[in-house]
Amino acid sequence: MAITKILNIKSQSNLYNAIDYIMKPEKTKEQLWVGGNSGNTTQEVYRTMMDTKQAWGKLDGRKGYHIIISWKPGECTEEKAYQIIQEFCQEYLGENYDYVFGIHTDRKHCHGHIVFNSVNRITGYKYRYERGDWEKFMQPITDKLCVKYGLPKLEYEKGNRKGVSYGEWKDQGKSSWKNLIRADIDYAISLSESYEEFLEQMRSMHYQIREGTSREEGAILSLKLPGQGRACRTKKKTLGEAYTVAAIRERIGKEWRSYPVPKPPRLQRCQMHFGRKNIRGISGYQASHVR
Repeated sequence: MAITKILNIKSQSNLYNAIDYIMKPEKTKEQLWVGGNSGNTTQEVYRTMMDTKQAWGKLDGRKGYHIIISWKPGECTEEKAYQIIQEFCQEYLGENYDYVFGIHTDRKHCHGHIVFNSVNRITGYKYRYERGDWEKFMQPITDKLCVKYGLPKLEYEKGNRKGVSYGEWKDQGKSSWKNLIRADIDYAISLSESYEEFLEQMRSMHYQIREGTSREEGAILSLKLPGQGRACRTKKKTLGEAYTVAAIRERIGKEWRSYPVPKPPRLQRCQMHFGRKNIRGISGYQASHVR
């Protein structure tokens, strides 16, 4: 069964870092499992997204969104994951949004990442995610594609979702949820300039966080997702040496990068007269979610 979640990206540096993270050669078999409609390098994809924002005068607010689709270890091959996420992007985003995706193969579980622009490149309206859209629109697309490629999906009955939550799914096997928590920590580190920002990123992924101390290791974190049975502590014997609080603080200083945003040429202001109903290539769902 595939689990889908969506995160928002608030700053330009975080947008660049998110793109860079999902396209990393060491995670995608030298970018064999990278695709999209915005460029072939981190710089090209980032520049494309920023050009779209500049063209429509939408440089403020949220900069983009990050979708993560994960499978249990051994459940999905890299080839199937690539096809599913490619078709997910084509159906959910189409050519309305700049996007890039990558399948990460550096963990036991197969998982894919999608980063897409917050500004619709056809209409100039900003994407708006509303509470419940995950269950109404995103997960059903994932389920449909999983069935198409012979993988199990979540079942629905009378408006209620049968199956397990993201946290419950992680808790079905220690190796599964430990690997996924490590992946979430890696991602949060890649977006963070400080330890406080790292904690904020983890909370944005719905982690409940308790800070404590250990006699052996000093500061530790207790991480728990909704539905997860027991919290996971950031100890060497639990997640590994790279995931202690001390190691996380050190990695933030080394792995976070700040990228200056070059100013694009000034565009001449012009007026465009068209109605939303007359726009081609945009679905009814997308039209109702742009502002």
